[in-house]
Amino acid sequence: MTDHAASVQGVALRVCKLDATGAPLTGTETCYYTSAFMSMQFTPEYTEGDEIEEKAADGTVCIYYKMPDTLKRVTFELAICSPDPELTEILIGGTLLEGANGATVNVTNKALTSNVATLTTESAHGIGVGDTITVSGVDSTFNGTFTTTSGTTGSTIKYAKIATDVVSAPATGTVYSVGVIGWAAPETGQESTPNGCAIEVWSKAIVSGKPAAVNPYWRWVFPYAQMKLSGDRMLENGAMANTFEGYGIGNSGFGTGPGADWVFNSDRAYQYARDAAVPVDAYGYVEIP
Repeated sequence: MTDHAASVQGVALRVCKLDATGAPLTGTETCYYTSAFMSMQFTPEYTEGDEIEEKAADGTVCIYYKMPDTLKRVTFELAICSPDPELTEILIGGTLLEGANGATVNVTNKALTSNVATLTTESAHGIGVGDTITVSGVDSTFNGTFTTTSGTTGSTIKYAKIATDVVSAPATGTVYSVGVIGWAAPETGQESTPNGCAIEVWSKAIVSGKPAAVNPYWRWVFPYAQMKLSGDRMLENGAMANTFEGYGIGNSGFGTGPGADWVFNSDRAYQYARDAAVPVDAYGYVEIP
């Protein structure tokens, strides 16, 4: 771009698990979006090149050569606003703790097409992709315990159900949600994230005091990161610090990324490029096909 846009304000962050090859993992609970982060700081680290110096008998320097410094990795510090269990599990491993999250909503409509059940609720349900739900009072086809899939948003709930198609029709019943309510640290001595994770951040691209007319965001890509919790976690009369630190290197296996829209080589520790939009799902899990 030739508009010389400045990078101002981080607006979205996406963290994704990687497989053993470095590629983003597929599934409903492998990538997580959030806008609730305070800062993402990264610092390039360099290995200093050797200096060769020889002196003549009279003390003057007769040979001098300095090898160039080379980029070794980048180091990170990520601060988030709250102790987000799902984000923490992707970043550093551990175990998600599930329980009743208090969401019970009434069903107003049902449909089933190509082994995907769709329920409509009378109000926004707050249930996310990958949550466990219990459906009751609808009918024998729809009742049961399931994991929600892509398309679950607002007042729509979707889940896999192998059955004969059901034409959209009014319905009654309830959906009870069992979701993530906490997080447990990895076992002592366990390598909790052997494959690492990928981190992407979007910031505003500002030109002359307003968003750029074309590609109004910068997208920062860190294709491989190893993270850990940093600093003291203190329970006191104040907000708890939720800070992670780690390092990043190149990762050719990242390929086109979880959205299949990164067109550059990811063998570098970090890259950035202009982007037209931030991810559509601004908070929570997103399914990676």
